[in-house]
Amino acid sequence: MKSLFSILLVTVIICACNKQTNQVSEGSKAKLTVGNFVLNGNAINVSVSGDPITTAPVSFGNFSGSQANPYTLFTPGFSNIKLSPAGYPDSNLLTKSNFVFGTATAFSFFLFDTADRATAYVVQDIFAPVDTAAKVRFFNFVPGSKTDSLTVYLIRHLLIGNRPDTVNLTKWLTNSSNKPNQLSRAYAGVDDIDYSGFNTIVYQDTAYHVHVYHNGELMDSTQKLEIDVNSHYSFFAIGSYYYNSFSNPALYKPTIKVIKNY
Repeated sequence: MKSLFSILLVTVIICACNKQTNQVSEGSKAKLTVGNFVLNGNAINVSVSGDPITTAPVSFGNFSGSQANPYTLFTPGFSNIKLSPAGYPDSNLLTKSNFVFGTATAFSFFLFDTADRATAYVVQDIFAPVDTAAKVRFFNFVPGSKTDSLTVYLIRHLLIGNRPDTVNLTKWLTNSSNKPNQLSRAYAGVDDIDYSGFNTIVYQDTAYHVHVYHNGELMDSTQKLEIDVNSHYSFFAIGSYYYNSFSNPALYKPTIKVIKNY
């Protein structure tokens, strides 16, 4: 899968060096966010070139930044990004060298699956805002087979002009004779399509309802959210279909997490 690599725990080191963050203007700095979606795993400490970028470890279902601004800024160039399980600061099970963060680039690390086979999905976040709508992307990080699929709709009850009142976030036009267009999304661990682009258009509204279907059956419709124009959002399905088997079932019940990237 494009931009996907597996790790045994949740430690990633991207080597090298450049700590002089005060010598680069804010608009030229690189940006990083880390999401922890690992089932039954530890919270995660995140550091850039030896400096922690979080005041507390990133727990399950959360990001290294805030919901309003998920990114941490740092100097572009060769950077040493370390993700280690809380309580295990010396963990170093995978090293990826010579990773370059370009000027004014943004990257996301999404850690998912279970603690014994945690996986990192690494993407560059490329923004191209439009004045009349938002751009959205969706990732399915709920473990399952290729026969387990999620369909996620944003539904608004007030129709404005000729704009649609329902948006399917999981619809994907493959433009390929070998892969049919799809309405639902398979688990990221078995899917081989790159969904890192913000390719879904969503119009502004203050009261979208999120409807989530698992294999065609409604799983949840309680979540509401607001969408702004000239913005980019990432939607994530996280948790487990077998959440009742965990010691904290409520924590791992499948849900949709949302961050505003831009």
